[in-house]
Amino acid sequence: MVINSTTAGSRKAFRCHLTLCTNPMAGMGMINMTDHHYEMQHEIAAGDFSAHIRAIVASGLYCLSIGLGMETGLFDVMMSLGQPKTCQEIANAGKYKERYVEAWLDEMVTAQVVSVNPSQGTYWVPKDLWPSLRKDSKQGQSIMSTLAIPMLSEAFHSVKECVKLDGPKGVPPEQYSRFDRYISGRNSVWFNHYLVQSFLATVPGLMKRLEEGICVLDVACGEGSATAAMAKAFPKSQFYGFDISQAAVCTAQEKVAEAQLTNARVVCHDITHLPSEWTGKFQYIFSRSGLHDLPHPRPGLAELNRVLSDEGIMSALEPSCHSSLAANLDVASGPNLYAFSLMNCMPVSLSVDGSDGLGAVWGQEAATAMLEECGFKVTSVTDVLGDISMHLCCQKIKAKTLLSQGTTSSVETSEDGPYKAKPFSSILGEKVKWGLVSLALALGVEVGLFDIMVSHNRPMSCQEIAAAGKFKERYVREWLGSMVTSKIVSMDTSQDLYWVPRHLVSSLLRRGVPSSPSESVDSVPILSGAFYSLAHCFKLDGPEGIPSDNSSQFSKYIFDENSIWSVFLSLS
Repeated sequence: MVINSTTAGSRKAFRCHLTLCTNPMAGMGMINMTDHHYEMQHEIAAGDFSAHIRAIVASGLYCLSIGLGMETGLFDVMMSLGQPKTCQEIANAGKYKERYVEAWLDEMVTAQVVSVNPSQGTYWVPKDLWPSLRKDSKQGQSIMSTLAIPMLSEAFHSVKECVKLDGPKGVPPEQYSRFDRYISGRNSVWFNHYLVQSFLATVPGLMKRLEEGICVLDVACGEGSATAAMAKAFPKSQFYGFDISQAAVCTAQEKVAEAQLTNARVVCHDITHLPSEWTGKFQYIFSRSGLHDLPHPRPGLAELNRVLSDEGIMSALEPSCHSSLAANLDVASGPNLYAFSLMNCMPVSLSVDGSDGLGAVWGQEAATAMLEECGFKVTSVTDVLGDISMHLCCQKIKAKTLLSQGTTSSVETSEDGPYKAKPFSSILGEKVKWGLVSLALALGVEVGLFDIMVSHNRPMSCQEIAAAGKFKERYVREWLGSMVTSKIVSMDTSQDLYWVPRHLVSSLLRRGVPSSPSESVDSVPILSGAFYSLAHCFKLDGPEGIPSDNSSQFSKYIFDENSIWSVFLSLS
């Protein structure tokens, strides 16, 4: 008999958190103050709202467990074995501690990611899911994105302090010690499967020019995946990548050298001070999410305009969204964009004196206006296949020949396996989205934003909320973006006012009751703090567990003695 979590009654592992909810917003509706049925609708939705909050937190914890499978290599080991194996056989194959593997397998069975034959005690990953669980596959972006939760949690308490009026203005990038590794791993999936194969062909006339030979600049190239992919595909063209991170540049240089790409060069530069000899050098400039993080975007854009040839093209790929919260209410990626921006993009940018602090939700309208202010003409804005970015295709304003509007294909092909693998990748992507929201939710509870809004018992502007709590308005605005698009906070778009409906208050205020949703919202950032330590504990030659003096902060979130977190503490 083969079972998964729907029939595994004896599998208790972490059930309270690993609820497989493909749409944690089911049953929720946006309530506007002008709605005559305001009270009645919220009274009906109050019970669903509590479940909504629990599902958001569960998504964050789900991502941690999936992320452990990738970080430790357990998914790779199980797929390489190719057939059902016992827990001990899996542990032996990967040189893991059997007790940790057992606890993790229990969670994966509960989450319907791993299948089990209880009569034989064997486990396997269904082949339909393999493409979604391979970090280098075309569907691999979602599993790579699960690592965003522990990566961002490294700076959770620093961001919390930044919200306060008397706190630091931002968070230095050094506090996100694994950011370069995370962003490179996630972005490399798109660079390796979409950049050359589909995206470049959407830029009018570019493919022919690349094949004949031009100079290309890769902005904020990170660890060089895009630079290397393009250089390999177009040997007659010359590719220059630059980044401000010396560590990322060193990795990129090693990658280029290893691939023996003589037409690629990676250097460390500040975008606001590019080499003088680069003036007019590049016929094509490529930037993927390299603009909204700039502390001083205008000088940076002016430099890009200087180094672009008069008839050159620049592709600026930025998160696909609008520049106002009201316009982003129906943007599917809105919740995670605002949350990621709150937890990383904005605080890192604001850590630099005089920063604009654009954030990830810079938006099409503001981006277009700034690009044109800095000497570019945005000739088209199109969707990007395989990504949540928009493509702002630009030329210099003084270009003699303007491009016609580019087009993108709506048909996605897969080289990685059966089409039915995609639903799981989509489910995993949704889990990541709500996992990111769980961090913003925890921040609101921890810093007291919900308390301030509830105590005033009326719709308030962002500025009023910030003043009442002695918070920085810029941080409050980004947090409200995540909460409104997640249908946790309501908004009157005509007056830019925000409030927590009265019937939903009990789910967001701390009551000292362990079963209350508000009592578990900070479990994701707290347990994330142990993520990488736990990954090391899996290895036979790794530590046995977490030191006992650090375990007290986790204990209130351990609801099942068989969960991986409970095992982690008991073996310390």
